[in-house]
Amino acid sequence: MRRLGIKLGVALVTLGTLSGMAVPSVASAKQAPGFKNSDLQRYYKSAKSKTAFHFKSVKSGKRVQNYLVLGDFGKQVGIRYGVPTTTFKLSNCGRTLSCKYRLINFKTTNKQTPQASLSKKTYNFKLTKKSATKFTTKLSTTKQRYLSTSGKTYTYTLTKKNPAKSYANKYAKPTLTKQVSQALDIQYPDVSAAERQKATTKQVNQYLKTLVANFNLK
Repeated sequence: MRRLGIKLGVALVTLGTLSGMAVPSVASAKQAPGFKNSDLQRYYKSAKSKTAFHFKSVKSGKRVQNYLVLGDFGKQVGIRYGVPTTTFKLSNCGRTLSCKYRLINFKTTNKQTPQASLSKKTYNFKLTKKSATKFTTKLSTTKQRYLSTSGKTYTYTLTKKNPAKSYANKYAKPTLTKQVSQALDIQYPDVSAAERQKATTKQVNQYLKTLVANFNLK
């Protein structure tokens, strides 16, 4: 049977082991809700936007690098990485966390391994705590969405459980299945529907596995 295959440009990044990350302290402990260190060690998910994000510290040798990881499982399936260019800052009441960051861009030429580079533009990001498990932030309205201080506001739920796998299957899978199926129909019109379906299932499962791995950033 002919081996069918297409590429959707999903890049995999492996950077090392987890280290620590902490929020700044604030004086007004009586004012609630305020950010806690544990908030940065969990996941944020929004079914309405079909996105999820989390903070990650990666240690390589003696160096520790912080990352902001956004998984878009809906509009434009993929993972976006941000590298903070400043330390995290808290508002006076301790409810709004903000930082500036640059996006990591991936470029592939001549079927080589994707090359990563930091965007020249600096982006702003703010996360406001509304309750113990509810937070609000904004997503840009561009094709490839990113966390921003402008755009559309969404409410995210704080969770201990990693939402990547469930969001990938629920939201990303239908989109990827449609994309892969259409591509195979065009590239291999002479192949039977059963073979194309089998190839579609195999590739979509691989893309979903890579998507989850990229989100986890281990």
